[in-house]
Amino acid sequence: MPDDKMLKEAVDAISKGQRVRARDLLTRLLRADQNNPEYWLWMSSVVETQNERVYCLESVLRLDPANTAAQRGLILMGVRRPGEDVRPVPMPKRRFGLDLTEEDDAPKTGLKKIWANKKYRYSSLGGLLVVLILIFALGYQGFRSAMDARSAALAPTYDWRTPLVMLPTSTFLPTPTAVVKSPTPTYIGPTPLWMKLEATYTPAPVYVNTPHAIIDAYRLGIRAYYSGDYHKMLDFMRQASKLDEDAADLHYYVGEACRLIGDNECALEAYNKSIEVNPNFASAYLGRGRVLGAMNTGGDVAADYQKAIELDPNIPDAYLARADYFIHQNDPESALKDLET
Repeated sequence: MPDDKMLKEAVDAISKGQRVRARDLLTRLLRADQNNPEYWLWMSSVVETQNERVYCLESVLRLDPANTAAQRGLILMGVRRPGEDVRPVPMPKRRFGLDLTEEDDAPKTGLKKIWANKKYRYSSLGGLLVVLILIFALGYQGFRSAMDARSAALAPTYDWRTPLVMLPTSTFLPTPTAVVKSPTPTYIGPTPLWMKLEATYTPAPVYVNTPHAIIDAYRLGIRAYYSGDYHKMLDFMRQASKLDEDAADLHYYVGEACRLIGDNECALEAYNKSIEVNPNFASAYLGRGRVLGAMNTGGDVAADYQKAIELDPNIPDAYLARADYFIHQNDPESALKDLET
């Protein structure tokens, strides 16, 4: 019959662990015949939840009240109480012992007999250990003896009867070296002017410390002046003088930058502008005197130096510049007076 074949396939699927296939086959069987308790009993083993399992077993007992398998299942799940007529399933008896092979009862001879006896076995091991220790000790003693003999052979011997002879040691004496003195040449000529001074001047750059806090170009120009970058100094001072044309010191610094880069005409124009703004600005006269002396155009160089000294007697460079001018004019006496001032 087709139903029996399908039931057999479902049972085979359960035995192989194919629960989904078995549940599908049993569902088909129950759709065809819901009054078969065997179908419900097998279905209880493949459903997912306990409620479904209880429903299947209850359906078995509803169709077959005497079905002991369904009764035991419900009792094990705690749904029903066990009755007196229901006997528990006997526990399977398992044998945990191992079948041991029979021992060989053949008599032992020779080394096997000795090794089988614990007393002889331990004695043999102890004797072997003692022998190894003795061998090691003898080897170590022989090694020490050989090393002592070698050390004795290499050690120097000394006979107390042999007198000691002290050998003299040589002493090195220094060899005198003749010192040859070279004659110092004597300078023959006129006495330089600087030798007549009690103290020499240290020329310092002339600058005017007039604050211009609002003009950054002035600050950058002063920095360029001290770093020796006179072209950059000229650019910044020109910018500053355009921003403040009434500042005589800014025009003076423009002249200084031009003079230091060798542009005497530019320097002369800037010094004149500074004197025009402030006729009492001593440094401008000093700068103009230097430029006129360098240009050698016949200007009154000494008058500018004199004016600078009159306006500010504490300018040492003015005295030095005028002394240099007098030396070039072959007037050493006037130059010496300025140097001694």
